[in-house]
Order: sequence, then C-alpha cells, then structure tokens
Amino acid sequence: MTFTSDAKEKSAMIWQKSFTHPFIRELHQGTLPEEKFRYYLLQDRYYLLQLQELYRQIAEKTEHAKIRLFFEQGGKRLVAGEQAIRATLFQEMGIADDEIRQVPMAEVPYHYVSHMYRQLIYSPTVAFASLLPCALLYQEIGLTLSQTGSPHPHYQTWIDTCTTEESMAIVSEFQQLLNECYEQASTAEQQQMLEAFHISTYMEYAFWEMAYQRKMWGEDTYA
Repeated sequence: MTFTSDAKEKSAMIWQKSFTHPFIRELHQGTLPEEKFRYYLLQDRYYLLQLQELYRQIAEKTEHAKIRLFFEQGGKRLVAGEQAIRATLFQEMGIADDEIRQVPMAEVPYHYVSHMYRQLIYSPTVAFASLLPCALLYQEIGLTLSQTGSPHPHYQTWIDTCTTEESMAIVSEFQQLLNECYEQASTAEQQQMLEAFHISTYMEYAFWEMAYQRKMWGEDTYA
C-alpha cells in the first residue's frame, strides 16, 4: 500500500463528499451564483498566499533533498500557475483591490492554514502530507467535471486550471515523493501523515461549504 492509497482509504467518506457538494455541483451545471464563486476566489487568494510561505519553510527545514528540490521548483510553479489563473479571473470578474481589502480572511482558510503550519511541529514530511489533498482533490474534481464541462465561462476556466499538463505532472511527482517518504517513515510518523491528510481533506470540504454559505467569523454571510 502507498501513502496515497492508505490516505484516501482513511478519508474516503469525506473525500467523496466534495464531489457532490452544492458548490461543485452547481459550478459544474453553471448555476452557481457568481457572488459565491467570487467569495471563494477571495478566500482562495488568502490560502495561496500562505501556501507560498509554507512551501518555503518545508524546503528550508527538510533534510530530504528531493523534497527540498520539489518545493523550490515544482511547488513554486504550481502555486504561481494557480495565482496567475486567479488573477485572470479577478480581472474578468472585476474583483479590484478595494473589494479584496473589504473581505478579510474567513475562519475556514485561517484554520486550514493553521493546521498545515502545525504539522511542522512533527516534521516537514508530515506538513508535506497535509498539502496533498488540495492538489490531488482539485485534480480529481477537475478531471470529473471536464468530461462534460461547465456552460459558465468563468467556471470552465476554473475547471481547466485543475487539469493543466504541468499541474498534472507536479501532482504526480507530489504523490511519488510522499509514497517514498511513507515507506521510509516510522509507524508513528506514518500515522501523523495520514491524520494530517485526513484533516486537510475535511478542511477542503469545509472550504466549499464556507464559500457556498459565504461564512465569515461567526457569521453566515458577508455584505
């Protein structure tokens, strides 16, 4: 068994729930209200900014040469590519700096990022494991939705970002490295890796729900 297979088996129920969440289902159908997608993009921006720093810290702290190289090169390309597409969507949807400043980071991305940073307490490898659900889940959702696509142009652009040739190659390398680390890890560290993956998978589902409900700190919506 590999890390990916063990982790997905542990998190199978919550993993599959992302595919049927109303945010994803309506995005696919083209019926998702744009204000919900807009809110998702604003919160995703905060997440990606924090991801850059986490990648830097993992590269700095790891003793694994392949992981260091991955985060110094492939990881940077993955985040940069996602940020470039998000910037295009921001421009197309008229999301300007004033709106960004008016919408602070919500509770879910705050806790999600905090969770990933906390894994550095255990090891850079455990932090690495906490990052896989985002990359892999987006790829699998993108592949599923791309079979028929979305009639909404902005939503189709989002689907396309999940399945670019470069991102697919990076996610494949991501899994290969984690599988290698998992084989070499102690039983205790293997369990920490699986738990980190599981919590991140739950946070991915919570992210769709946060965006769909437009939830802030203790609030249901933002105006």
